[in-house]
Amino acid sequence: MSLQQDRASRHDAGGSTGQSLMVGPISQDDWSFIWPLLKEAFADGDSYPCPVDMLETDARAYWLAPSHLVFVARSEENDILGTYYLRTDQDGLGDHICNCGFVVAKSARGQGLAGLMCAHAETVARQKGYLGMRFNLVVATNRAGLRAWSKAGFQIVGTVPRAFRHRELGLVDAHIMFKWISDNPGQA
Repeated sequence: MSLQQDRASRHDAGGSTGQSLMVGPISQDDWSFIWPLLKEAFADGDSYPCPVDMLETDARAYWLAPSHLVFVARSEENDILGTYYLRTDQDGLGDHICNCGFVVAKSARGQGLAGLMCAHAETVARQKGYLGMRFNLVVATNRAGLRAWSKAGFQIVGTVPRAFRHRELGLVDAHIMFKWISDNPGQA
């Protein structure tokens, strides 16, 4: 399934806004709206291992890498409130596990958007034949992320001590979180 073949899905964001969101593939014109979200998330220095002063060209190459399927969450007004990528986590004998990266606009946080994008990512991952989804670096101090991923059924399967240089807190732990997404637990 290519990005163009993937159909967007509509979700009710709930929360305080009650607005409906469309999660679907990016279009060619979306980068100018995605970049400010990424720039802000990277500059915060509290959840992404990217340089806090990452240049736009480097961020574009990272987020839109050929190995990434990239999606956005749009409001009814067509504002991009979040984005995520999905990719194969390991090649070869580990290629049945995928990995994702999520960013939500500060103005849209706390309204369930990360969970909605995660549900969309799981659907896409199953359609692509992935059996499990792993988040390789969930910063231990990122309470909102841990809450969202735990609510979505992910479990902490490991912790790497002092693996993240938090911009304000210094060295903090990072968790590896995993969820088996196949309907058949014995599938290999």
